[in-house]
Amino acid sequence: MLKRLLTIALLTLLCLLAGFGAWAITPADTMILTQANASYFDTQNGTPAIAISNQSWVMVGAVHAFELKHDQNLSGIAGQQVYFVHRLTNLGNTADRYQLSFISARASGLTNLQVFEYRGALPAPGTPPLARTRTLQPGESMQLVILATIPADAANDERLFITLEARSEQDNTVKQQATDQVTISDVAVRLNKTVSKDTAEPKDTLHYEIRYQNLGNKPLPYGTTTIDGKPFHGVLLEDILPPQTSLDYTFPEFAPYQAMVVVRMEDGNWQRFENWNHRLKPTRIGLMVPAAQLQPGQTGRLSFAVRINPNISNDTLIENRAHLYNKLDYETVEGRKALVVSNPTYTLVTEAAETINPEPILRFIEPSGANRAPDFYGEFASSFVYYLNNNPTTNSDVYLELEGGNFAQSRETIDVIESVIVRSNRGDSLRVKLQETAINSGVFRSVSPLRLATDQQGNNGLCLSAKANSKIALAAQPDYSQPGSNCYLASQINDQLVASVQWSFYLSSVTRGALFYSGHSSG
Repeated sequence: MLKRLLTIALLTLLCLLAGFGAWAITPADTMILTQANASYFDTQNGTPAIAISNQSWVMVGAVHAFELKHDQNLSGIAGQQVYFVHRLTNLGNTADRYQLSFISARASGLTNLQVFEYRGALPAPGTPPLARTRTLQPGESMQLVILATIPADAANDERLFITLEARSEQDNTVKQQATDQVTISDVAVRLNKTVSKDTAEPKDTLHYEIRYQNLGNKPLPYGTTTIDGKPFHGVLLEDILPPQTSLDYTFPEFAPYQAMVVVRMEDGNWQRFENWNHRLKPTRIGLMVPAAQLQPGQTGRLSFAVRINPNISNDTLIENRAHLYNKLDYETVEGRKALVVSNPTYTLVTEAAETINPEPILRFIEPSGANRAPDFYGEFASSFVYYLNNNPTTNSDVYLELEGGNFAQSRETIDVIESVIVRSNRGDSLRVKLQETAINSGVFRSVSPLRLATDQQGNNGLCLSAKANSKIALAAQPDYSQPGSNCYLASQINDQLVASVQWSFYLSSVTRGALFYSGHSSG
């Protein structure tokens, strides 16, 4: 009983310490004071009593960290100016600036390389380029735009690369890179997206505008899309609606007038916007542009509004891109590859005063009920004690579950969390992939059981389902009958396992932990 109480106490302490990450990262020079107390019943005096420990303290040091995303690919024609938008976020706990430079600029093949701060539009002529960013406070972000020119003698199908490096001024060993690619082609489309608000609150309305232009010297290739059960020829400008929002009923503005505004429902079927009955929530909005309106130099746009869900979690970053499809190339989940992808837009949702949102929960679980045969879709219960058996079976393996948070990316597909880190006291670790239990369920489970072992190590490898391989990131139905080949973690008697997941937004970098106790062998 005492061991169990101590285990629960350790778990409580660990979760309390993890709470410091709820804003971002504890600021530098913060003093953390701790003091333990224990309540017990004094059987001699017949009264309750409290024992209080001495105080201890620790001073938080400076942490220098940041994130630079995303790598991008686009097509362009010889002599054209191209641009790439990136987002830089200070993930450290102290203010910092970042030196900016291009790596192997001469070898990239692109010319006139410059970087500017991006505020929703390209810089005006005469704007000086950046050699370093402005000062960013902990959790603060800024967008950067790279401008470059494709050489006039560039050949079709040639690929040109450019790498932007950012380096912390506080610690020059901390650096990040983003690499962009341009493929030379006769077909080139500029697709630009803007959003009305960088920060917003629950229930706010966001206005998006998407503009495209055919910069090539040929008409855009087109395909066929079925809308309201009828085939239409052209290209489809699509926007996957963020799962934390709902499409506004207001009819969108668009051009050219020959185009058609459409919405896609959860069953995958497209229909005209005016035929949407408002009872069901679309997952996408689009603009069907007829083939005749795809000539060189022609332009188009789509403007629409979404409402942010009232129960959205605090510090959620709504990231969104637009895609232009012609359905001539096949690759993605639906069997399609975008002809071009727009720049990303970002909106940080701050918590309204009356909104209360639970923090995400990461826990160790085990099969529950009389039938303990593990199944990904079966019933599970929280688990606090694991017995390191000499002959472990699937009934004594370790499983992970995460509920809540801002991990949902789509209302159309099952989402995944790329990696949860699990560490043992033997210095070993695993990166574990989690998969959503159903579309838009918000509950994620490890795609494989984890097996604690005394003679094998994980070495920070990626744990996938036994049915998966290195080329398959997601198993249709995770296999719980056996651990995947990289799902073993070195452990020992009386071990403590810590699982953590970290994500970064405009103002937050949060880690959630859970404790798992390895008891003595049960035989």
